Amino acid sequence: MQTSTSGARAAFERVLEQFNTNVRNEFERLIALAEVGERALSLFHDEGISGPRAATKPRAATAPAPKKQPGKRGRPPKKVVAAKPGRPPAKDGPTLKSALLGVLSSATKPMSVQEITAGIVAAGYKSSSKNLSVIVGNNLIGMKNEIRRVGRGVYELVKK
Repeated sequence: MQTSTSGARAAFERVLEQFNTNVRNEFERLIALAEVGERALSLFHDEGISGPRAATKPRAATAPAPKKQPGKRGRPPKKVVAAKPGRPPAKDGPTLKSALLGVLSSATKPMSVQEITAGIVAAGYKSSSKNLSVIVGNNLIGMKNEIRRVGRGVYELVKK
């Protein structure tokens, strides 16, 4: 058993010695290359040349690269679509806004959306909508200068 272990050990030491020799040789080669590079660099400095590219002929002047137009990168901008004009007002009756203002101006106390809806229908506003109270509520929210929200679903005319 001792002989096989000592033989393996001897083989390992030979491989290790060969590896060390190869590393030493490579290291010496790199040192020699570095010395050649330093000598070449000192020659450039002695001649007054700033670098290896200075020894070549100068490049012809080229026009600067064109600047990219702003906004040309990435996703294209969304197309602006004009808002639809909406439904034209009825010829024979009041508009929704005028009906809302008329009902609230005649009210003595703040009114709920359902009361306002009943008032504009009674005032002659014609609509084929099944959810007119939703439309009325949305219009009331958008009329902040003329109408004030008193509570949840309760509105009154702004006092001027």
